[in-house]
Amino acid sequence: MDTSTKKLLRSKSGLRIVVVNERFKSPFVLSEPQWSPDGENESCFHCKAKFDFITRKHHCRRCGQVYCKACCYVKEVLPRMCFVDPVRLCVGCENVTRKEKSFFDVHLKTLLNGARFKLSLPGLPDGDDNEFLTCRLSNDHRHIIFDGGAPICPEPLPFVEIKSVSFVSSSDEDKNAENSLAILYRKPCQSVDSQILLSCMQLSLKEQRLSLAWMSAMLEAFKMVYECS
Repeated sequence: MDTSTKKLLRSKSGLRIVVVNERFKSPFVLSEPQWSPDGENESCFHCKAKFDFITRKHHCRRCGQVYCKACCYVKEVLPRMCFVDPVRLCVGCENVTRKEKSFFDVHLKTLLNGARFKLSLPGLPDGDDNEFLTCRLSNDHRHIIFDGGAPICPEPLPFVEIKSVSFVSSSDEDKNAENSLAILYRKPCQSVDSQILLSCMQLSLKEQRLSLAWMSAMLEAFKMVYECS
């Protein structure tokens, strides 16, 4: 089965385009929340206004809580839940969603386009002219793909196996690691973390700019999955 096959899903929150098999969904996608039952909410979750015939109940499509119209009136595109049309959001979720918009509009495209790096990982000989490769995010967003002529080119790295992503600055012990990105990961069969180091060194200025943008986007992607879910 094609893991990218998608379907149109209808719920009380709206229409969504999702992958057929949930196992293959993008790590940046959030599941649709269950709505808080109307009968269990007598007042707005945010401003505590009492519901009555005039003050009606509205559900935020992102958090599922119940609000008055004043606290849940804005409709925004919600790419993290794959809605086809803009949906109703509460004040808090509206702010978070707008901040995420730059990731989907800019950073995600940067990751998909890829960038060139010098690769360093255990087992790769130093000083080889073929250590350069291109890193990119797979089209389904589930793997980091490594393409190029490196003698030991890593296998695609599942995003769910990544444990941390961090810049390595010139203040660290290894001065040669300046303008580098350290990706720590752990395979299911491993008991300790492994590291991939991606460096901008020895690239042209144009390539360095693209690589730095890719590293920044990768850091935002990690935050998106593990800090902002």
